[in-house]
Amino acid sequence: MSETKYLLAHTQERIHPCVICSNVFSNQSDLNNHLLTHTQKKPHVCDICSKAFTLKSGLKMHLFTHTNEMPFVCEICNMGFSHKIDLKKHYFIHEKNYPYICEKCSQPFADQHLLNIHLATHTEEKPYSCKICSKTYAQKSYLNRHLIRHTNEKPHVCEICNRGFYQKCDLKNHFFIHTKQRYLCKICNTTFANKHEFKIHSHAEEKPEVCDICQRTFVKKNSLIKHLLTHTKEKHHVCEICNKGFAVEGTLKEHMATHSKEKPHGCKICSKAYARMESLKIHLLTHAGEKPHICEICKKGFVCVESLKYHVRAHTGDKPHVCEICNKGFFQLSNLKKHLLTHTKEKPHVCEICKRGFAEKGTLRDHMGTHSKEKPHMCEICNKVYACAKSLKKHILFHSKGNHHICEICNKVFSQL
Repeated sequence: MSETKYLLAHTQERIHPCVICSNVFSNQSDLNNHLLTHTQKKPHVCDICSKAFTLKSGLKMHLFTHTNEMPFVCEICNMGFSHKIDLKKHYFIHEKNYPYICEKCSQPFADQHLLNIHLATHTEEKPYSCKICSKTYAQKSYLNRHLIRHTNEKPHVCEICNRGFYQKCDLKNHFFIHTKQRYLCKICNTTFANKHEFKIHSHAEEKPEVCDICQRTFVKKNSLIKHLLTHTKEKHHVCEICNKGFAVEGTLKEHMATHSKEKPHGCKICSKAYARMESLKIHLLTHAGEKPHICEICKKGFVCVESLKYHVRAHTGDKPHVCEICNKGFFQLSNLKKHLLTHTKEKPHVCEICKRGFAEKGTLRDHMGTHSKEKPHMCEICNKVYACAKSLKKHILFHSKGNHHICEICNKVFSQL
């Protein structure tokens, strides 16, 4: 390379402007390549799948996807990539450098392109429409993926068993069945069938990202960034129904589901559904029988850390949530909120059948049992049934006092002989 060309390539000065979009380039060749992006011309066609590309370099990179070659290898973890740009993005994971931050939800990204794709999830614009079923998509790539399902084409075929797949990623995951390769966790030697499961796998004790304010730890840096917003008093995302404010838009979306009664996150084991994914994750631990959060005082285990916090307060007697009217203290904020309704005499939960109002949603739920004549709460001692749990609890006190006389013929219970 001549000295003139070398200096031009490294100087800040760019003297070849695009007349269409005002981008500037350091040489005519780069400008010519760029101009092709404004035209519909894609002269470089793949001989295997007929996909066309604007630039010859784009076709070269694409060909690696057919040969499964991964010439660009990470020096840290030896993971291979078809494209050099993907390797560069991958290095951000090791460097923990996510310079592009979403202004709406604070989620960080390694590059501008990934951020732009993510931003489409915040807008309700879905300009790409399927002409067959009218379903709309935020991105053209999503539409293209969807169209394959109408044609029933499965272009990605397994060379071993000839099974076809709509998407290449599904074929890659399928290959593990034949090769018995797995993603291996170097910490606990657990293996995973696919990359997605491996990524979400983590060790609870390994949380290198620490909050400087409350010392809470996180596995991922983007989780820490989102958490930091909870310490600021700024809550720009406000619920239009109840005016509750949230620091992160994603939390507002989850909250909105509580008003709409939508529960999109369903448990595959028992079909119980939740408004928030976090709630589903906690619920799944109940099926696994895991209680990883242990009380240091009595060694009782809990599914989630919040339950442990409330339990510890029962030992310490700490009641941080105090009523400003009568100074009564509560272990949980939710209990304080319920208590405040006794002062205001508000009864926001109204029975649709008899219009009777209740301060608490749970009390309304129990009341509904009186209309349906269902009595799901049974006493284990005498088999007497009740419409609500509260009535059963009162009844159990009757047994605990020892004031019960049972008929040997029909098992009916009496308080006196």
